[in-house]
Amino acid sequence: MKIEIDLDELFQSEGETTEEAIRKSIIAHLSKEIRVDTKAQIKATIPDIITGSVKEYMANLLPNLIEEEFSPKTEWGEKLPKTSVRHQIIEGIKAQLKFTPNARWDSDKSVITKLVEDATKKIFEEFQQTLAKEINAQFTARALEEAKKQLAGKLGIKQ
Repeated sequence: MKIEIDLDELFQSEGETTEEAIRKSIIAHLSKEIRVDTKAQIKATIPDIITGSVKEYMANLLPNLIEEEFSPKTEWGEKLPKTSVRHQIIEGIKAQLKFTPNARWDSDKSVITKLVEDATKKIFEEFQQTLAKEINAQFTARALEEAKKQLAGKLGIKQ
């Protein structure tokens, strides 16, 4: 430990002996060092204490939280019947598993509706492409056949 004594402070005080001034300076310096060390120790230990307390509290709270009942409110502040977090999760899952094809907006559609519509759209696009290829192939074949007949008729070739 390093002790510094400011001689200007010692000799500026009137009515004090040198011994009292030195004692006063040492006590002030040691008090300051103790305060700094104490603050550092507090800053180092407080986060650990808080983290430990929060973990312990949450460990006791979370298992029971899902069953805890509460009274939800509407957008206008009207109370709704009591429910629990578990019930709200179940209702949310049920709502997302309903097929709602006539929803006005995409945001109103459930997850299952979006999945079905996306899969159906993909299947119809593939079908449309396949059908277009077949129609083009048949049209081309018939057009060539008709062209051959017309040309053979004009040239007088029998088939």
